[in-house]
Amino acid sequence: MENSNTTITTAGGYTIEFRQFLTGRQARHIKDAFLEDVTLTGTAEKGSKPVSTYSLKGTKANIAQDRAIEAVVAKIDGPGVDPAKSVLDNVLDLPEADFNEVTAKVEEITADKKKEVNSPTT
Repeated sequence: MENSNTTITTAGGYTIEFRQFLTGRQARHIKDAFLEDVTLTGTAEKGSKPVSTYSLKGTKANIAQDRAIEAVVAKIDGPGVDPAKSVLDNVLDLPEADFNEVTAKVEEITADKKKEVNSPTT
């Protein structure tokens, strides 16, 4: 399966190469960041509707974002990029403005396309 790449250059001069789509396996792995370690428990009182409760660690969003970066960022180059480090570590070490450019593109690529396809047009 061909996964053509696209490249951007951030304001700080970093060149980032992105894969253009997720595989089903990658999408599941990202979503699993929110589902791992979650236990749903149901309780019901007599005469009332069942209530489900769960807890979710706040760091799960960062874990999901890290997995998305790993899935779609193919290559990074620029000042201070360390080839001995992983792509994720190099992205995390970018200045915040460049990091935000990268994560915006990652979010664009990993966005749920079916929502866009199924949304009604006016």
